[in-house]
Amino acid sequence: MTAGTAQKISNAILSCVAGFASFLFSLAALLYLTEFNEKILAAIAAGTFCVLISYVAAERPNSESARALNSLSERLLAVEDGDLVSPAPQALRRSMPKLAAAVDTLFAEVRTSIENAHALGMYDPVTSLPNRLHFRSEADKMLGEVGDQPSAMLFVDLDRFKSVNDSLGHARGDQLLIMVANRLRVVVNGEFSGDVRTRPLLARLAGDEFTIFYPQIKSSAEIERVARRIAVAISEPFELSSHSVDIGASIGCAISPTTAQASNR
Repeated sequence: MTAGTAQKISNAILSCVAGFASFLFSLAALLYLTEFNEKILAAIAAGTFCVLISYVAAERPNSESARALNSLSERLLAVEDGDLVSPAPQALRRSMPKLAAAVDTLFAEVRTSIENAHALGMYDPVTSLPNRLHFRSEADKMLGEVGDQPSAMLFVDLDRFKSVNDSLGHARGDQLLIMVANRLRVVVNGEFSGDVRTRPLLARLAGDEFTIFYPQIKSSAEIERVARRIAVAISEPFELSSHSVDIGASIGCAISPTTAQASNR
């Protein structure tokens, strides 16, 4: 039995009791009172009693609804403080279960939209790689976790990418960036053999610039090997809608806390 049905049954019982009590009161007045004035007063008292009981029965659901709506308003005001997690209030669930379910659904959709917007703001829409903002945040976090261990960063700048954009259009340029990102993923994953904590971070900074951060390395030779593999991978021709495109990459390497190197491949 739902809360609304129970409330209706309770109000009906209360109204019946009020009517029966008024009937008994009127019957007693008719049988035992002889004066006309006394009968009038008894009728007025019985009517007042019936009206009072009816008013109580009518106000019960109204007061429940008022409490439910008041709790809903307090829940909505809590959004100003950033509360998007708390469920609908219990008073609202008891009095208006469908509205409570709608409120929970609404807040779930709002949380999902915010999470999606946050994800879109942290990833490059073309390559789906972390963008500059995400890269800086994650790199700082990873540096804090590894402490004073040697780390390295590779900067990859594509050569002749502008000529591809100019000759084949931006749509083909975006397609080329996706292919480059996929090749970089293959190289990074193929060279990685550590645990999740030291996994390299690959990102697209802007335009034709990519970067790879290694939070922990064994030696500079390891990074030089990765740089050579990246140069070889990007130097292979790219097939773009029956066009064979040859580009290269300028790769810079920074190793902390030792040296910084740069090479053009």
